[in-house]
Amino acid sequence: MTNKIPDYGKTFALMRDGCRPQWRDYIEHDFVKGLADGSLPQASFLQYMVQDYVYLVHYARAWALGVVKAESPEEMKLCAATVDSLINREFSLHIQTCAAPRH
Repeated sequence: MTNKIPDYGKTFALMRDGCRPQWRDYIEHDFVKGLADGSLPQASFLQYMVQDYVYLVHYARAWALGVVKAESPEEMKLCAATVDSLINREFSLHIQTCAAPRH
């Protein structure tokens, strides 16, 4: 059996093609468009950052569980590195962004 690395770009394109109306709704959403063109109100962005932080806490916990459930040292390293990145980089980015002075 050969371990072939999947072509994620192709896989993503196939998934996107399978849900064109939903993808269009996603990329044409006011939040996404406002984020892209700079018109998103700062309060909306900060609210998103707070919600995303809560999500990241649980996401980090899920990856931490991956360390426990891993079947090889390589899998453990991947999961542990992801937890480290989330806790020591992503968390602080969210905290710094939300604590920054408002314009």
